[in-house]
Amino acid sequence: MERRCEIAVEQLFTPDTIDKFTEFSGRQLFEEGGPFKGISKEQRFIAIEVLLHPKLGIDPLPFVYCAIDRKKINTSVLAGSDVVNFAFNNCLLGIDEWALRQPTRLRDMIAANPETAAQRTVQPEHFVLVIVDEPHGVRVDQTKSRTAEAERRELEQHRLAQERKDVYRRTYQRLRKKFLPTSAGFKDNKVWQLHDAMYFGDSRDSVGLQMADLRCYFMSRFLRGDKHPDVLRFFDLFKSDAICARYEIEKLGEFMVCHEDVI
Repeated sequence: MERRCEIAVEQLFTPDTIDKFTEFSGRQLFEEGGPFKGISKEQRFIAIEVLLHPKLGIDPLPFVYCAIDRKKINTSVLAGSDVVNFAFNNCLLGIDEWALRQPTRLRDMIAANPETAAQRTVQPEHFVLVIVDEPHGVRVDQTKSRTAEAERRELEQHRLAQERKDVYRRTYQRLRKKFLPTSAGFKDNKVWQLHDAMYFGDSRDSVGLQMADLRCYFMSRFLRGDKHPDVLRFFDLFKSDAICARYEIEKLGEFMVCHEDVI
């Protein structure tokens, strides 16, 4: 992934302008915003192709997502619910399910001994470390003076960001208990392919988070019905690697949106 980003950066910046670059944001890269302002559409779109193309010498990058129709859910008995946390919960379940399906030596052993197949077995070859994009308040330029009202808004944004982190942690801890299951009777234990703790990372420092952001941007536009030829072209580059997390379906099924259902 890092090599892809290096190639993309070389398409966009020269040694004299590289200091402008901080991170790949899907919206900014596609819409010529932020550090990409003034860079030609051709250069930006070549960079997007490099970042999203499935056949550039590395293994496929599975993209697990959950999308919920806010308008539909806000006209139901679930109006006012934390839809972001619903989606986060389902993404964790989807990632865990993906890890379970990966071929491992342990899976071969289970296949040879069907008596153990009923038990949910941890496969350490595919443990997943969860790194969540840090919920940000306002990113402040400390070199500029600010009014008291601006500082108040900044503090409020930081408070809300901290609350979001706490919600994510509680959701993760609810799904990922601290002790491994020893029998099939532990039905409340989930996401055992995930490490026992999740972490937060700044997208400016993480290529993986930037690649996820790019895919989220084009997936979101596609699910909203955007038929722009360039949106469809970039979406098609990773469509085969997209996995719609359809869990807790009995609660949220009618509110979920999946790319496979979009015509």
